[in-house]
Amino acid sequence: MKHKEIFDKAYRRLKELFGDAPDIKILSRFYSEKMVLQKDDYIRYLEILGRVCERATALGEHIRVSGTAGSSFTAFLLGATDINPVPFYEYCPKCKRVEYTDKRMPFDGHLPKCECGYDMICDGYNLPFEMNIGSVLSEKIQLGVSRLFFNEAKEMICEYMSDKSIVKLKGSEDISTTWLCFLDKDEDMGGEYSLCDNAPVFENTPHITLLPMPILDKYRELEAATGVRMKDIPHDIIVFFDLLKETLTDSPTSVRIL
Repeated sequence: MKHKEIFDKAYRRLKELFGDAPDIKILSRFYSEKMVLQKDDYIRYLEILGRVCERATALGEHIRVSGTAGSSFTAFLLGATDINPVPFYEYCPKCKRVEYTDKRMPFDGHLPKCECGYDMICDGYNLPFEMNIGSVLSEKIQLGVSRLFFNEAKEMICEYMSDKSIVKLKGSEDISTTWLCFLDKDEDMGGEYSLCDNAPVFENTPHITLLPMPILDKYRELEAATGVRMKDIPHDIIVFFDLLKETLTDSPTSVRIL
């Protein structure tokens, strides 16, 4: 996809969420990011990550994206992250009214009512895009995936970026940390090499790091064993669960979610 097509796709999603006349703060965030992202291929990384996320969701897999995606409104619109980084707000899906607020979500679980009578949606994490600008300028993203989904995610990224010469730097195991480095097509260096031996050479090259995360396989197993979706569990409990990952046994039923 060309840069303009990707931004058009993101803008269509923006209008789906906020109507044909979005709030000025929403538009300002979108266009300020566009000024930065249109200068290189980082926007393409966000678009393919959105596709990978969509595929992972369809398969019941879990992924984690690091880099600027968590603080990018464009990444949110493209589906590369579930984190909406704009300031905390309440939004009516019927009349498209937006109200900014100091609180993220009602603790009692009751959503505020809009003047039109509809429940308002609470969203926003108030994350400045600039907090991870270094990742954009260096064109680097880290994508954590389950071991089961690892090869498919790698193939999707390589196919999407096939107009580039792709250098694959990987560890000694079949499924291990892998750098997918993107060079101009005329730099005929594509191939697979040792990550340990060649990382310093390609450290400043635009790349996506694929990181196998066994904990994400455990998430899938826990969902199957308990019927509870990880996305429905409060974030602080997920963090606690991650701290216990080294003590998990092979059986997902050995872990209880209260």
